[in-house]
Amino acid sequence: MANILMPDCLVKLNNLLQAIENAPVECDGHTLMISSALNHAGISHQRMCGVVKNPKTYFELYPHFWIEIGEFTLDYRLRIWVELYSGGKLSEGAPHGIFDARGLEYLYTSGSICPPPALDFNLLNLISDGYYEKINFTELTTLAHSVDISLISDVKNVTNTGVAEYNDN
Repeated sequence: MANILMPDCLVKLNNLLQAIENAPVECDGHTLMISSALNHAGISHQRMCGVVKNPKTYFELYPHFWIEIGEFTLDYRLRIWVELYSGGKLSEGAPHGIFDARGLEYLYTSGSICPPPALDFNLLNLISDGYYEKINFTELTTLAHSVDISLISDVKNVTNTGVAEYNDN
């Protein structure tokens, strides 16, 4: 698998989303919070529902929810399910956070767009046990206005070491 450099804007987004890492919600609730926050900030994305599987370990999870921004995947809950069904050793290799899913052992398949319902801030905060309000919406909106995140999937250069550089301007 090639080593893909993470665009700065996605590193910043990942850092902002660490505030809700430990929210007591599963993949549907977690992506609901993230998608609602991204919509609020004006960041183009798709909330997806489908299957994640690893043919080498016969792991398969359905339904599973994740977020896509360009060619990048946001998934903060797959590792939990891999650990539950396959054990801690295998869960270490499961993707987590924001990553390029191309070339991974875990395949995100049969995904269909599953937009979140428009929910009130207070309801999102209630269902997340207070975690939704931990998102720094000011910084998230500033990030959204500082760069067109939808353009991050444009590969600028792939070097002979397999490291891709992305244009995030």
